Order: sequence, then structure tokens, then C-alpha cells
Amino acid sequence: STRTHMRTSSSLARITRTTTTRSSGSKKRRRSRATRTSSNTQDENPGLYSALDDMTGGDEEATRYAKFEYVPNEETWRAKARWNWGSPVGTAHECAKVCRTKFYVEQARALFLEHFTIRDRHDREELKLVLALLMQREGHETGDPNGWNENVAKRLVNVEFEDEEKGFESFVECVRAQVGVEESAGEREVLAKALETLRFVERGP
Repeated sequence: STRTHMRTSSSLARITRTTTTRSSGSKKRRRSRATRTSSNTQDENPGLYSALDDMTGGDEEATRYAKFEYVPNEETWRAKARWNWGSPVGTAHECAKVCRTKFYVEQARALFLEHFTIRDRHDREELKLVLALLMQREGHETGDPNGWNENVAKRLVNVEFEDEEKGFESFVECVRAQVGVEESAGEREVLAKALETLRFVERGP
């Protein structure tokens, strides 16, 4: 319901405000915020956009996109019993709720697609979670005619991409084969193409 999403967005705002501090670039961010909040969608979600602005510390050049960590790196696909993918009980379900709240607003999804980086383990785990949720949605809504769940999601669930050194690289190569991106494309380009193909911005995870 609308009230549930408003409460969740408020909780997200509280979480994110505790994780960041303002930097010297706050004036530039405030100008950017004033421009963004003109849209109807953003006006309906002031708490979320305030939290996103707070998280950047006002420095667009250094941060690019608001980020906070919510996926426990040691409790994901390799911890199959606790992660419990596909069940309403487990770490995966709890992380999915936060993920869907974070990307509830279409413009937040568009900003992520434009600016996401792959710098640390949480970045990698979040991307795997987002894509897994998109593949799940693809199966429910379209029957998955292109085989995302069989070719990629099934392998995620079977813990095929959890090697410390080569796991994420293997995941990217699997996604590359699924979307048909050329070998010269880097990790970010491959995953951005997957997000676009699975209509991340249009429908969300």
C-alpha cells in the first residue's frame, strides 16, 4: 500500500542519514537537488531523495551515486540455508525488501544505471541480487522466453559464482553470453546491458 511504501522510505531515510557526512561540495549538490525536486514523482518521495542527497556528501564527482550497504557479504548465495533464495524467510528475502525500497522510484533506478560502479564486494553482491530479482520477475511476468532463469539464475542458486578470486568474473561471463555482448566490453558495460534488457528502469527489481 502507499502508506507502507511511505513508512519504508522513511526508514530508508533514517538508515542512510546515519552513514554519511556533508563535504565541501554541498552547495553544488543543493543546487542539483533544487532542480531535481521539481518532478511530481520526486515530490511524492521527499524522504528518499533527501536521503540520497545526504549520502553523496554533496560531492558528485567523488561519489557519483548514493550508496549504502545492506547486503551482508558473507550471508549471500554461498550461505544457502541462511540466504534461502525464493523463500519468504531468510536473508535473501530481507535484502530483497531493502533493495526494492531503494529502487522504488524510477528516477533512482535511472540514476543507478547511469552511475553505478563496481569497486568492492558489496557492489558485486548488490548487482547479483538486483539481477536475480529481475530474472525472477521476468519468469513471473513473461515466462522467461529467453532463458534467463535457466542460464543464469539457476547457476547463482547452485553457488557457481562464489569463488573468491574468479566468482564474479564467471558471473559476468555468464551474463555476457546471455545478452550477447562482445568480448571487448568490460564488466560494467555487460551488466548495464543486462539491466537494460531486463527493463530495470521501467519496472524495477
